[in-house]
Amino acid sequence: RIDCVDFDPATVVAVWRQAKSESSAIVNGEESHAFQDALVDTKKEEEIKDVCDLEAFIEESKFSLSNLKGLEGFLQAQLFDLDSSNIHAILSNVQEVDGVVGRVNDTLEYVDDLEEWLSV
Repeated sequence: RIDCVDFDPATVVAVWRQAKSESSAIVNGEESHAFQDALVDTKKEEEIKDVCDLEAFIEESKFSLSNLKGLEGFLQAQLFDLDSSNIHAILSNVQEVDGVVGRVNDTLEYVDDLEEWLSV
């Protein structure tokens, strides 16, 4: 069990209720039109940026759209190299990963305690 310093139950309950009401409003489709418009604009900007990034990558890599097999092979080789380096990095940092997992588990136990306390 984790003890929390400066823990104000009234504040936690208020924040919990506000978060629940906001998430219910979003689930029920009551979110503001301005928020929805901003979300659509952000998605459009991301799509445009992705297309520009892809075009720049194709130009830099000297592949053309007529040579998609070469581009596919190049991308697969890049993916393999990145996956290999990620796996190697994870395996070389097992102690750090174990520490993070331990802290996540401690946090989950704390959240369970909070949920139990709030439901009482």
